Amino acid sequence: MINISIENKNLFSAQKIYDDHWEVGIKKLPKLLQRINSKNQGFYTIFDDANFQKEGIKIKQFYTDNSENFTDIVICGIGGSALGLAAIVNALPKKNTPNLHPLFY
Repeated sequence: MINISIENKNLFSAQKIYDDHWEVGIKKLPKLLQRINSKNQGFYTIFDDANFQKEGIKIKQFYTDNSENFTDIVICGIGGSALGLAAIVNALPKKNTPNLHPLFY
């Protein structure tokens, strides 16, 4: 199942979404979600996977235990993996952490 949240900080900008747009979009949403789920693409449900969650806990623990040992972290993303890289960079805390050097190719 896909969890969708709506970011509305630009709702009242010049390109805002009007009520009639919301109504049309909401009506189309169930069919869109059905199409997405029918393709059985793992990246939509990966966060529900118990093994993925366990690996995430291990990575977070490694970071907690070792972050003081590093001054810099270089993270490389190639092609479609750049989205994962962006997620990692955004997920890491910003204060009292090594310098991050994300490389997107």
